[in-house]
Amino acid sequence: MATRMHARVAVIQLLYAKELGNEKILEQAQAFFDERKIRNKQQQFALSLLHGVCQYEYIIVQVMNVFLKTWDIDRLGVIEKNILKLGIYELLETDTEEAIVINEAIELTKIFNITDAFRLINGVLDAVAKTSADKIADLIQSYKHNIPMQSIGINTQQVTQSRTQDTSLNAIVLNKQSQQTHAGDSENKKLKLYEQKSNSKIQKKSKLNKPSNKKPRKSPKTSSIKTIQYNDKVNT
Repeated sequence: MATRMHARVAVIQLLYAKELGNEKILEQAQAFFDERKIRNKQQQFALSLLHGVCQYEYIIVQVMNVFLKTWDIDRLGVIEKNILKLGIYELLETDTEEAIVINEAIELTKIFNITDAFRLINGVLDAVAKTSADKIADLIQSYKHNIPMQSIGINTQQVTQSRTQDTSLNAIVLNKQSQQTHAGDSENKKLKLYEQKSNSKIQKKSKLNKPSNKKPRKSPKTSSIKTIQYNDKVNT
């Protein structure tokens, strides 16, 4: 039976394909999930994540730029970039507990054999989880207008505490179009290897995991992304 991790892996694979130029992933998604036996509730979960990331990709990329700071988004590998997109969407828009979202993102780095990126992904997602939607909107504005983060009450150490290299704050052009710098045969070969290894790794993980006893959130989460969008428009 497919798990939510299977669903997340499939979503990352479709986002990867989109990054490399396939603009029909939403049309192809259901057949793709069916082929991987991701059905019923898990398919609905996967579809909601995929549609959500695609719908709000522009604002998600802005959030990524803010918390990546001087680490240029175009330097990220395609898989790392899409794990971050998925994690940010889940943190801002779903009721999944923040610790679970971050842990699952780290597990995705293991499944896709990019464990060297887990510190960066953990640091960015942890910082997003600890920052309110209103504050994120302020951060986006600070980058647009080259305002130091400290002046709006953001602890820059918090953003980079899990990273090994030191960084400094630079202005980032947020409406820059993302360049497809990782297309090519080598990336396609990597994706095939990732897919071959993912199922065995997920199966091993599911045997070790025990059912969670954590209580669900008391009330549905409001849309943080819409809050960020609204505040961004008001402040522009």
